Amino acid sequence: MSHGAAIRPAGFTHARRSIILLSMAEAQIPSLLAHSPEKAPPQRWWSTFLPAILAIMGILLAHACAREGSRMHRRLEEATLRQRSAYWHVKLNQARMQGNGHTALIRRQLKTAEHAKLPSFSRPGREFTQWDGQRYAQIVKHGYTFPTTYDPKTNRLHLETVSWFPLYPMLALAVHDFTHWSVHKSLTLVSDLCVLMAAVIMFAFARRHFYNRMPWEEVDASSWHIARRWDLFSNDTAALWSVVFLLFGPASIFLYVNYAESLFVLLIALFLMAIQSRYWLRAAGVAAVASACSPQGALLAPVLALTYLLRTDLPAAPRLLRCALWGALSLVGLGAYMTFLALRFGHPLAFLHAQAAWHSGINIYTLSYGLNPVHPLSNFFYYAMLRPVDFPRLWEATCVVVPPLALLLLGARFLSFEAEMLGWLFWGVPYFANCLAGSSPSNGHWMSMGRYMQVVIPLQLIAGSVIIRFRWLGPLLLAFSAVAFALLALRYGAGAWVG
Repeated sequence: MSHGAAIRPAGFTHARRSIILLSMAEAQIPSLLAHSPEKAPPQRWWSTFLPAILAIMGILLAHACAREGSRMHRRLEEATLRQRSAYWHVKLNQARMQGNGHTALIRRQLKTAEHAKLPSFSRPGREFTQWDGQRYAQIVKHGYTFPTTYDPKTNRLHLETVSWFPLYPMLALAVHDFTHWSVHKSLTLVSDLCVLMAAVIMFAFARRHFYNRMPWEEVDASSWHIARRWDLFSNDTAALWSVVFLLFGPASIFLYVNYAESLFVLLIALFLMAIQSRYWLRAAGVAAVASACSPQGALLAPVLALTYLLRTDLPAAPRLLRCALWGALSLVGLGAYMTFLALRFGHPLAFLHAQAAWHSGINIYTLSYGLNPVHPLSNFFYYAMLRPVDFPRLWEATCVVVPPLALLLLGARFLSFEAEMLGWLFWGVPYFANCLAGSSPSNGHWMSMGRYMQVVIPLQLIAGSVIIRFRWLGPLLLAFSAVAFALLALRYGAGAWVG
């Protein structure tokens, strides 16, 4: 990627250079109380194709790795079924030769082994429907269930699915009804389209973000006016690196599989872009939709309310009134889902009740456990020294420790107020809610932290800010991240939990 700063015309006068430097200084980081929208960078319509191409590459890589992992797992399962059938054949022959009375029992076992089927998630076309993906598929097929119900027609248990919010399965159902594709393909199509749009929207937001915050001393002022048409400026490059680490992070596989993360990260990017332009009503509308997509969507309400409170110059009374209005509008999606749960199951907080099975939530025990810094550090060092290395667990432990350090040390310098606040909330709530999550209390697993941190756009913005200053670091981090992404995608396709 070429850079416009490398072009310097002969005879460029000191006076003209000073004028441009002053004009660039006016476009720098707005203060905490800035009321006007952030300035837009020069148009580069062709640069929109760059994040779209990266998103397509990520989709292809995720599909290839997950499909190969599913194929490997399927071969292993098929070999296991053959061995089990052969084992009971041998047992049946031995019983016949010995003439004992267990022949009938062994025949039943043999019949069961011969008619055994592969696990549903290892069948062809199901590589993206692992773990929570099965729950979304169940919602699309059968609707919500609470509590666990038994279907006598299919002889299957339908577990509680109210923990998974409705927006993503509703979109998949619409695609399924329109295209008549399978539920699994419909879910994947929604994820792929959301990833593609999220990459483009995030790039547009990030390049404007960096344009208003790139230290003007580090940019050749002349480049903004005389650069070639196809040059990438520093803000474009930083934005592109941010998109790269979103799409190819170690836990990015959750953006491509049948999870709501792709849709949620798209809504986060739209939300930040709306605040960037001071479109408060649009931001509230996006936050309302996000609160119907994920429980974390409710965290956008305080971000919007406090940002509006600080970034408007209205008198106190109308400012507080509108602040409360934007906060209330931001929770409409969550309120609609709670209304549905109340009418359908008589329990508006059924999703919280269902999450108790994973010992997830914020209470006095999780707060006291999470506030002790010894616990996250010991968790990190345990997985760092574990041999053989359990990389998914190590990455989860890293996502417990590194994000707060990045936000604390670099957030104030490289992020806007709303982005930094969003970063802290999106790290802190999962941190305390999941620090005792797992199969039993006090395990200290910090369940799914890798998946939660992958959608925190402010962390990718910090990564882009660092890479643009230390460009030699970018290819090294990308190589590590892309390899980890491919390995975790392979393991996910094979049925392993990599969150």
